[in-house]
Parts: sequence; structure tokens; C-alpha cells
Amino acid sequence: MQNENVVFAIKRVKETFFSIKEDLYVEDPNKIVRIELGERIGFSAESNLVNFILRIFFHYQDSQEVLVDINVENMFEVEDLQRFMNEDGIFILPETLLISIVSMSLSHGRALLSKNIAGTRWQDIVLPIANPGQIAKHFYPYMFNQEANVFKGDRDGNIESQKITVNKKKKAIKKG
Repeated sequence: MQNENVVFAIKRVKETFFSIKEDLYVEDPNKIVRIELGERIGFSAESNLVNFILRIFFHYQDSQEVLVDINVENMFEVEDLQRFMNEDGIFILPETLLISIVSMSLSHGRALLSKNIAGTRWQDIVLPIANPGQIAKHFYPYMFNQEANVFKGDRDGNIESQKITVNKKKKAIKKG
């Protein structure tokens, strides 16, 4: 697939975690279920890979106890990924590429989640259609010219540094 002169492809889609608590299901139309998203992203310039892990989970509005939870790993190969790394070692993907990655990952997550909840008490829950552009901007405001804290970690997940990025065309400001 090509995106603003960026060639990329899906390398892997893998469900890495799923949990469901059917015993917590309450048959009450007034009981509001919240559906939330989480994410983790990693980059390998050497392998030209972007690893986007999407978490989708449900909980009742009046409780933080997780009712349904899924993590889906979405691996993308991006030609010449290194060109999107700035002088501070932070990857700044083109907006359209990032939105495409988020959009496809949302679709994969919805499909796997729908498959997993089929036949359970949660099967009739409506999975809303989400705007991938808004979600990408929420997850990664620094890739949309907005100020954001950016944590750079090592392969083990340890935070190496924190930076505040004001504009993707400007150098990031080191904070710690």
C-alpha cells in the first residue's frame, strides 16, 4: 500500500490477550457500559517495522472493573522507516500513515473482539464506529503539531528519557 509516497504493508495481526467476565454481566438497560481504548507503539528502524498494540476494554460507567479486554498486535512494515526519525530519535510519522495504521488496527481489533464475544452474554454490545483520525490525534498529538510528553524507552520498556515536543518540524525539548 502507498500513502503519500510511503510504501507500507501489514506484516502481522495477532491477538496477544483476551479476557471476559460473563458473570459480571447485568441485564439492565440503564447500566451503561463504557468502551475504552489503549495503545502502545514501538519502532524498529533496522527492520523497518512499526508495532502498534491496541487494547479495547469494557467496564461499567460506575466501576473500573474490566469486563471484556483484548490486546491486538498490529505489525506494519514501512519502507525506509528511518527517514521519519528526528534528530532526537523520536519517530514522527506522516499524519496519513499514522491514521492508516490506527484505522487498520481498529478494524483488526473490532473483528477479533467480535469473534471472541460471539456466543457470550456480551455478544449484543454495540461496538461504535470510531474516527481513526481523532483517535490517532488523541494517542499521538506530537505527530499532529501539538505539544505532548513523549517518553522514549528501551527494548525492555524502561523509560530512557522524556521530551516535550512542540512541533514536529522543530527539535524536541528535553525535559529529563
